[in-house]
Amino acid sequence: MALAGGGLLTALPLRAQVAAKLAPGIEASAQRAAPAQAVRVRVRDAQAFRQWAGRELPQLRLPAVTTAEVGVVLLITNVKASELKVLAASPLVEFVDVPDRRAHDERLLNQADLTVNSLLAVQRHYPALTG
Repeated sequence: MALAGGGLLTALPLRAQVAAKLAPGIEASAQRAAPAQAVRVRVRDAQAFRQWAGRELPQLRLPAVTTAEVGVVLLITNVKASELKVLAASPLVEFVDVPDRRAHDERLLNQADLTVNSLLAVQRHYPALTG
């Protein structure tokens, strides 16, 4: 994915850009017109996003935003499938994900020897290196 000066996706067509911002579970619910759901939305600028959402999706109930922080994650409830695509198309939205995912082990590394990741061998051969 190519990024333009403002960090916006430009090399992909709009449909691919929207899909790239939706988590797999959210993308599936957007395609099958699932009932309204809660989503976590990471936005570039919280106050600018609030203004954009007020114009484009006035029916959304957004949480209060008190700062103009960059990279804020908002929990938005009662988002319909059609609204998910509009959300993801916003240049202010970085990612749309399911709320409160449970953490789980991705892969167990039984009998893995992690000593190969150590810098001890380099330090032994080049003791003068300090950085």
